[in-house]
Amino acid sequence: MTFVLSCVTDRAVLQVSDRRLVEISGQGVHRIIDDESNKAILVCGRVAFAYTGIANLEQTRTDRWFAQVVAAAGFSGDFRAICDHVQATATAAFEKLCVDAGLRRHAFQGVGWFRPRGETSLRPGVLTSSNALSEDGRWLSSAAPTFTTRVLVPSDLPEGFLLESVGVDPSAVERRAIWRLVRRCARTRAGAGAFLRAMIVAVRWLGRRYAVIGPSLMAICLPKSAAEETERSGSFTAMASSPTDSRCTFLNIPPAGPRPISFGPHAVCGGSVIMDVEIHDLT
Repeated sequence: MTFVLSCVTDRAVLQVSDRRLVEISGQGVHRIIDDESNKAILVCGRVAFAYTGIANLEQTRTDRWFAQVVAAAGFSGDFRAICDHVQATATAAFEKLCVDAGLRRHAFQGVGWFRPRGETSLRPGVLTSSNALSEDGRWLSSAAPTFTTRVLVPSDLPEGFLLESVGVDPSAVERRAIWRLVRRCARTRAGAGAFLRAMIVAVRWLGRRYAVIGPSLMAICLPKSAAEETERSGSFTAMASSPTDSRCTFLNIPPAGPRPISFGPHAVCGGSVIMDVEIHDLT
């Protein structure tokens, strides 16, 4: 289990995920396996994905498995085609799992920039592929045999933003508290950095309430201008830095204080994958 919080605005899309892996038994008892496991994948400088659920698929870490599956699908700019490929491949992989349906629930969530058919400009949206989510995005009691994808690409954002999440299922009160926190940024037309800080505070707050949410986080910011530049150039650069309104950036937020090594998400571009990014501070 984990928590993935995704936010859509008209200028940038953002995602924060924790890095904790836990083992959950049929009785709901959990055991912490690791607090620094990557769950984030950047695809073509346009979409940031993270997952919640099963940590290993086909004898491979799920984050690596997902990156390889997306790379194998190639890239034509059609993320619906990529999702169709992920759905089919995930369905086949989960058929091989000898795990109770109640423990086989899984979801991949991507937030990014898409071009609906017939439109000339990119629009922000959220893709969620899962075998156990209801129409309103809540967990079902057990996994279905197949994966399906829920697509949200709103034509407008009346509140100035849209929030989606997978993983831990917060209460209605908790959801409302997170929504109010992020709404403050939208009301003041704050930049991407303010939105990301609010999301980090929200995930940290939930982590104090739910033991399956870890203290180490991965935060990704994809501004619209960066996605447009990626389309023009055919390549993208992701920088380990505080978010800006013009660059694709990521931050590995440690539990407390600076550290000599920080981590990055996997990156997929075309048929190539960069995995297990580490950034060493040599100063």
